Amino acid sequence: MTEIPNPHEQVTQPLEQMAAVGVFEGVYGAFADVAKAKVHRKEFVNEQVVHVELNPAVEFVQERFDVAQEKITPLDNTQVHANQVHDDFISEATTEASREYGARPAAIATRLERANRVVSSFIDRATTMVRDGETDGLTVKTFFGSIDSLKHSLSRGYNDLVRKSDESVPDQATKDKYAQTVQSIYGSKPNVEEQHNGGFIHVNGERYLQSGEKTTDRYYISPKLNGEPGEAVRIWAETLDELGLGEKLYYKVATGLARHYDIVIAYTSPETAAEAEQAIQAFARKCPPDLLSETNMPSAVNVDKGISRAPEPEQLNTLLRYRGKDTVSYNELAAGLTELALSRASYDFVKQSLQPNQVTPKAVAEAGKVYFVQFIKLAGLDPAQMQAAA
Repeated sequence: MTEIPNPHEQVTQPLEQMAAVGVFEGVYGAFADVAKAKVHRKEFVNEQVVHVELNPAVEFVQERFDVAQEKITPLDNTQVHANQVHDDFISEATTEASREYGARPAAIATRLERANRVVSSFIDRATTMVRDGETDGLTVKTFFGSIDSLKHSLSRGYNDLVRKSDESVPDQATKDKYAQTVQSIYGSKPNVEEQHNGGFIHVNGERYLQSGEKTTDRYYISPKLNGEPGEAVRIWAETLDELGLGEKLYYKVATGLARHYDIVIAYTSPETAAEAEQAIQAFARKCPPDLLSETNMPSAVNVDKGISRAPEPEQLNTLLRYRGKDTVSYNELAAGLTELALSRASYDFVKQSLQPNQVTPKAVAEAGKVYFVQFIKLAGLDPAQMQAAA
């Protein structure tokens, strides 16, 4: 294994607008909106609970400064030892393979061969990025040291991200009508299963799983919640049937209305990507615009009104799974890497001996978007198009 040099911890500003920048701005915007509402907090003073007034901007920056000081440590020397990262990851993969396959040495050996290829691909990508001046050693160290936390501590803003904030909660009559419409569409359709923990029905999911196809992208369809959301779902189902895809494409539909963007989620694989794109385009032409949301999922790439797309973090999840770690959803990844990028940018400000009240959230975000692009690429996604890297 090669070593990853540290080119004085400098980063290169991307010269072109990338899809990843739009994703970062969407996620940061959702986080900032929540932060602006935090104007006070409760504290226990002299055995009494008091309300303390806050400066939301300073609080936002302070939180990221605190994480940077706690979680990001300077490089021990001028190099990040890739072989150490490799050995640590393979050690974890060996433990996980033994746990999963028990006394089956051939199966363990096959898994470890695959794990070695996956781990090497991540380290080789990081090495190339540093060599080409796309990132630096500290950013690489921060990424590898943080990926296991993406699902939990780093993705704390997940709920704020997926919550649809531009509409109020639909009234009970609208909720009931939507649920009845979904039942009328899918109650007698084949290949429909209810999610075990509720919330969604899966269409063609069993066939998709049996085929072994790997998910590469997902499309979010976001109806206007206080309009006729059930009608948008009906038009989606009709569009698929008209194209002969009603029993082929895998997607899931929310069984009830909540303040979420993901009412319909369609999954694509290399085998179905072209057909899924055809279906999305046909749906966008057929569905009246006033049935669709005025805003799209903040973390996704806009496709059309009420329609957005996001990649599946398949490479990263394979690395996590082989090491026995929790895998992440796309939105957990987007939330987690945004927080990581804001903290990595804050580290630079801390190193300049700046205080939180001397730095604006916008300044942290402007610096953070550069690191977000780097983290996205390190995670195995192409930041230019927000698709799985080759």
